[in-house]
Amino acid sequence: MVNNIIGNKDIRDRLLRLSNSGQLHHCLLFEGPIGVGKHLHALWLAKLINCLAEPHIRSQGPCGSCWSCRMIEKGDHGDIVVVGYDPEKITRVISVKQARTLIANIQVHPARARKRVVVIDPAEAMRIEAANALLKTLEEPPSSTMFVLICDFADQLLPTIRSRVQRIRFRPVPREDLASWIAQNQNTSDSGSIPILSEGAPGFALQMMEDKEEWCTLRDEFLMIIQKGDSAQIKWVASFCSGSKQVWLPSLILLLDIISTLLRDWVVLAFDSPLPLYHEDVRDRLVKFHHNPVLLSKLFVHIEQIRKDLRIHVNGSLLLESFLAKAHRLLFLPMVQRR
Repeated sequence: MVNNIIGNKDIRDRLLRLSNSGQLHHCLLFEGPIGVGKHLHALWLAKLINCLAEPHIRSQGPCGSCWSCRMIEKGDHGDIVVVGYDPEKITRVISVKQARTLIANIQVHPARARKRVVVIDPAEAMRIEAANALLKTLEEPPSSTMFVLICDFADQLLPTIRSRVQRIRFRPVPREDLASWIAQNQNTSDSGSIPILSEGAPGFALQMMEDKEEWCTLRDEFLMIIQKGDSAQIKWVASFCSGSKQVWLPSLILLLDIISTLLRDWVVLAFDSPLPLYHEDVRDRLVKFHHNPVLLSKLFVHIEQIRKDLRIHVNGSLLLESFLAKAHRLLFLPMVQRR
């Protein structure tokens, strides 16, 4: 089994002190880069608060072996509530219906927990109506309930939400620590380029460990397709985004992550920086593309816009086609053709 908790020990120490002194805020906001373990830390906190071990053991952290810790680890503790995307919606949102159901459910006292913990992840997926419905509850929840909101970009939350939380900022895991952790979990001393590619995010590292073949395949397909014309790109996108959104969306999100790392490598090449490339194994292919920093910045902005649009748009084909056409024009065509 992979040991998932790594890095940000200072945050765990802080949460432990606050818990032991009874000073935990009733609504915490865990913010920071994608994949650094914010959700895992929320569950760690839920274990800490509800651990059934003797006080002198619990004061050092959750025991991990009592009934409560084991049920939380398995996701089977009825008083630990995780609110994610509404499965009834095509778009990736947390709906007002979910918010109202949650408000009604937490009026009942927890069945077995010392304190019910509600984890909202990702908090920025809350529709405005959902966020507004929860405002009063986040400010004054029942005494038996606390909230942990998880987000990657706190500026995407309503100011009224941010004003009701205590913000805790997570940081990337140092590359050396991540490399040791990956090597330990892979039972090998060679972690390859994963520590560089994952940018201090254990979640990304795990994904790459599990999906390395898909990662390389998508990267190579992208580098190939941006050299093609419109008709080839449209055909490729139609195949890529075939079926329901639930089928193609995870691959599209992975592709966007891959493209972001490629753009970063082209910036490194543009400035002749000594920083290591994420995709050192295909350096010879990357140098054949144009890598003007001004043009690369436009593609970075386009990628982030696609991420935002995916939260509300169903048609990923149009988003991807538009980006590929732009990438073809800015990265591949000779300079005279781009004017």
